[in-house]
Amino acid sequence: MGKEIKIMLPENISDITLEQYQKFEKLKATGEDLDNRRYAEKLIAIFTDLKKQQIKKLIFKDYEFLVESIVAALSQEVVFQQRFEFEGVEYGMIPNLDEISMGEYADLKEYGSDIDNMHKVMAVLFRPVVKSDMYDNYQIESYNGTKGRDLIMKRLPMNIVQGALVFFYNLASELETAILKYMEKAQERLKSNR
Repeated sequence: MGKEIKIMLPENISDITLEQYQKFEKLKATGEDLDNRRYAEKLIAIFTDLKKQQIKKLIFKDYEFLVESIVAALSQEVVFQQRFEFEGVEYGMIPNLDEISMGEYADLKEYGSDIDNMHKVMAVLFRPVVKSDMYDNYQIESYNGTKGRDLIMKRLPMNIVQGALVFFYNLASELETAILKYMEKAQERLKSNR
């Protein structure tokens, strides 16, 4: 009789850490060199606590279930959370992006949208809340770089990270739409002034 194995399987995207997701993205980038079985084994290893030898001993239907569950968790929709509690600390996003400091801006620009730097991006955007009022206004810790906090952010649940990315994607889309509308109106004014 075989030994029972306890598997920590992500049931939803909030059970997946940023660090796991970064490893997954690296796997996707190099996965073209792997056959389906080896790709699935590495996928399972990233998102569970199973070792290679344990994965090889799985019953095929359990193996398939693990892969399907991981894929389902990764594809869940998320909601942006401006404030959240993580490891006993309340974090908030930079409350007013119009007043972003030069240091924050320079670091965000340097880190870009590269998934390998996403923990550093999150450390710039989200910092501990130091003051809050009954109207949901809040202040976050002053920015002093990402050192130390970036490692904490590697453990951040992906629903927080994806929510922030969706927020910025939507913000960029709205800005692009507003610019296009402004340009159309400006062109109409030019035509009418001729």
